Amino acid sequence: MEAAVKPKKQLSDLNYNQLAKIRGDLTQQIANAEEVVKGLKAKREKLDVELLRRFNEEGVTSCKTTFGSLHIITRTSASAADPAAFRAWCESTGNIDFMEVRPAKTMIATYMDEVDEATGQKKGLPPGINWSAKNTIGMRKP
Repeated sequence: MEAAVKPKKQLSDLNYNQLAKIRGDLTQQIANAEEVVKGLKAKREKLDVELLRRFNEEGVTSCKTTFGSLHIITRTSASAADPAAFRAWCESTGNIDFMEVRPAKTMIATYMDEVDEATGQKKGLPPGINWSAKNTIGMRKP
């Protein structure tokens, strides 16, 4: 006699309680995995500090091993300590290309919801702006 095979439940077969339980469990699993990753990254950081110490001591920038080549990577960043001074310099010297233009999301959201006094309608998007919004699900524990 063959054993009856129970069909696998589909998400559409589950009620809200079941879906919330599964979601909460997955969220916890993700949090646990992120903690593990955090620990692994801390260990790798200690290794990288030792490697940089040795590279500096030996005056090298790379090293071939049987597991792959180790090499120094230089990451850079720039931020404006005094945005007004930087902007004034860019404008006075004609170095406008030193600045990047990026829409301010919160200002645009506020502007879109403002009502134009002349028309009585919302202002909508400023010219040249694309806007997208994506709904997702959040869950608070009881």
